[in-house]
Amino acid sequence: MQGLQALGRGMAVSQARELTLWCPSFSAARGHGHTLAGDARSGVMHCQAAIDQAAKAGIVAGDSLRKAWLGRALLSAGRLEIAREVTAAALGAVSQSLERGGQAWLLKLLGDIDLQDERERYSAA
Repeated sequence: MQGLQALGRGMAVSQARELTLWCPSFSAARGHGHTLAGDARSGVMHCQAAIDQAAKAGIVAGDSLRKAWLGRALLSAGRLEIAREVTAAALGAVSQSLERGGQAWLLKLLGDIDLQDERERYSAA
């Protein structure tokens, strides 16, 4: 929880000082932190806000990681199909960039989504 509080303070300072380049990073990290803490709903909200902030500011660096964290939050929220769509679209876009770390996150996430999908199908059978 201390990490989430620190990220919240960082976000507040960034907004107060109009450091628009930092806002998407703090918001995305906060969203990922919420997801890891078990609050997928807040994770989705913060990650989506980060993606929107970055797009508005024209920030493309780190886009793949922001979208991977959104996909992870959606998966944690049980929204598999939307998670798959977001992740696949981000993976298609990242192949044109140099964000190989983000590409790795997205590929792992696609595997996790497929695994969860299989588990759900198996338990329903």
